[in-house]
Amino acid sequence: MKKIVSLFILAFLPFVVFSQMRTTTSGHNGEIIALLKDPASKTESFFCVGKDGFISHWNNNQGSTYQLTDRQIKFAVIHPTKPEIAIYETDGNTENVVTIWDCQKLTKKFSVNFEDSILSLSYSKKGTYINIGTSTEAGTVFINSSNGNIEKPVSEKMNMMSYVETTPSEKTFVSYSLTGNICYYYTDTKKQSKKIQTGTGFDPICTFANIRYIAGLKSGLVTIIDCVTGKTVFTQSASNACLFTIDDELYYFDQNSSKGGVINKIEISESELKAAAFENITFVNKDIITNVAKINDKLIFTSLSGDIYTAPFLKDETNTANLLTYTNYLTINDGAFVNDTLYILTNKSLLVADELNGVKEILSNIDYTNMICHNSNLILWNVNKNNGVFKYDISSNKITKLFVPQGQLITVKSCAGQLIELESGTTVNRFDFEKNKLQEIYYGSGVQDAIMLSQTELFIAKSPTSSIDSSFVSVNTKTHETLPLKIDADFIYSVTDDEIELQKNPDNKNVYAIGIKHNGKNSSTILIKYNVEKKTTEKLYDFKQLSMHAYTCAYNENIYSNVIESNINSVNSKSKKYTAFARSSSLPKKVIVSKENLIFVNQDGSISWLKPNNTSILYNWYISTDNFIVIVK
Repeated sequence: MKKIVSLFILAFLPFVVFSQMRTTTSGHNGEIIALLKDPASKTESFFCVGKDGFISHWNNNQGSTYQLTDRQIKFAVIHPTKPEIAIYETDGNTENVVTIWDCQKLTKKFSVNFEDSILSLSYSKKGTYINIGTSTEAGTVFINSSNGNIEKPVSEKMNMMSYVETTPSEKTFVSYSLTGNICYYYTDTKKQSKKIQTGTGFDPICTFANIRYIAGLKSGLVTIIDCVTGKTVFTQSASNACLFTIDDELYYFDQNSSKGGVINKIEISESELKAAAFENITFVNKDIITNVAKINDKLIFTSLSGDIYTAPFLKDETNTANLLTYTNYLTINDGAFVNDTLYILTNKSLLVADELNGVKEILSNIDYTNMICHNSNLILWNVNKNNGVFKYDISSNKITKLFVPQGQLITVKSCAGQLIELESGTTVNRFDFEKNKLQEIYYGSGVQDAIMLSQTELFIAKSPTSSIDSSFVSVNTKTHETLPLKIDADFIYSVTDDEIELQKNPDNKNVYAIGIKHNGKNSSTILIKYNVEKKTTEKLYDFKQLSMHAYTCAYNENIYSNVIESNINSVNSKSKKYTAFARSSSLPKKVIVSKENLIFVNQDGSISWLKPNNTSILYNWYISTDNFIVIVK
């Protein structure tokens, strides 16, 4: 039986550092999955939650934003009486988490981990419970929203529930399953009182008219079901329809073109339900609408592109939905220090930066996602693509193509004077600058990462193929001898070396990596040090939580990582001292270190400046479309 993995109360982690929302005019990076009215506000205040992991708050056309997670958010719902939201976040595989956030304090109340995907998420009418429909034998789970305690389960299995809603008193609740059942239950006893067979596969779902009717979408049709009889009482074709309610009455937006559509209202009479055109809407852009809500006297539309639109709510009129959001910043994709000078890669240009004097554009009209320093020059490429790896020669200001990957490019690394690249999770190549070609130095399944400590010493982190297989191997690139290494972890990834440490003590070589340890139902992420000469593993730190996608960077005896997703931390390789650094309104995705500065590249396209011996952020840089720096402290 698949069950809930664990309940994680964040209050027990005093080292977690939070930030504040940042003022914004921008939308989200991709689809907005939830549009939520702010229950604590009497104005036109609302929240948007995107698949990109960000929440944005809008009031009087002014926006602010904060990143909740680096996973994808699939569902988000808000407490009926206070600014508290529940989100379902997932990596699309093993990490499936429901997290409760206080939107005013920007703190987590608790998280609940699940082994498999979530089908539905909702608050009860008074906010007492959080209702979670799972796709497993665990069925539907009810959690006390104030303390995270899991409530008594329902006596009959509530499997495949895509919708759960309580009555206003919370004494009973109704559910709809994808298998085609409407079920009624008593909240206190969790016993089923009624079960009605109806149509299958409707999603999403909403109720109206005091839960007399359930409306859903399926195969391009808006369908309404009578909750008493289970019979279908209304069907109507609609394009990219969005269901929403106003004062318990059902409306839906029929987007019959890429730049407009019709708001329809469901009218209820004694004999039938029918749709009546209420308002015509045109859009200033071509877009696909994902959510609609009436906030005060306005209609708010969210979209697949991440933009937000507003329009008047006026019957029998044609109105224009105007953009609330616009972008006036470049996206900082990456950065690298070259001899203590910071270079910044944006989505359109390469810039050289000075902490005091700003930035200067040195390459324009380029489109790369990643950059590293190699032998005092810059290497540019696009992750997960095979459209070429380039070298930018700083002294001559010239860019040349080095090679085109044969497979999907995972990463490029500079280590021990070598330039290596990983392709398709199977191949490690080294680029020979003299012969101007790639040389394959390792091929095997499940390659996670690699590092070279000399011209012949290659270390590979890979997925083990059996219980006796090692997840860490060494390769002599001259003789091609491959040896499995004994390491105190079931699985490792994100391997790195400390170039400064190697320069100081070249005869004492270490590899640092993130390891996963399994112990029954519990799994933990550890930071490990493997000593090449002694062939020993040392655990530097146990993060006591599972992280399968962390980043590492080692510099001068400090190993930086983002295993704790809310911040960047460092562990000293000798003293094992743990340090947590502050975060901005966005989560950091990469660390860039020099002797004097510590730079976080953030997921919202900004960078944060810190000093290595200080955990506080000095300031955040956002770069405008005309290459001016906007400093946010």
